[in-house]
Amino acid sequence: MRTKRQCAGIALIGVGALASVGLTGCGPDPPDAPTITALADYSIHLSATPVHVGTNVFLIQNGGSEEHEFIGFKIDQPVAQLALTPDGNLNEDALTNVTDGDNLQPGTDQTRLVNLTEAGTYLFVCNLPGHFAKGMYTELTLP
Repeated sequence: MRTKRQCAGIALIGVGALASVGLTGCGPDPPDAPTITALADYSIHLSATPVHVGTNVFLIQNGGSEEHEFIGFKIDQPVAQLALTPDGNLNEDALTNVTDGDNLQPGTDQTRLVNLTEAGTYLFVCNLPGHFAKGMYTELTLP
């Protein structure tokens, strides 16, 4: 039969083991809530949830009446200087992609983990034909 002192010692050892397992490989804490990304017809709005260098959760909602997409790029120049295709869309091949996924039909949403690997400026855009030219993008700068 174990004494109360032995049981307390075993409990402390167990808690210590769990704590050390929980701390192994810890990275930056994710934001408290996902960043809500509202897609409307020709606009993208990000919620005020803090976004940081590292992995972030984005909840992308298409509240528009048209199909949209949500693509992200790391950029190092102003949007007005980015390469375009002959039909006026953003030249995706000339940029470093940080997120892409299925297109969203009106009224649908999707959740994505987006890894923003370094400080700097990121461009989030709908690049379906004509949408970028109509202003469907937003920039985010991380310190």
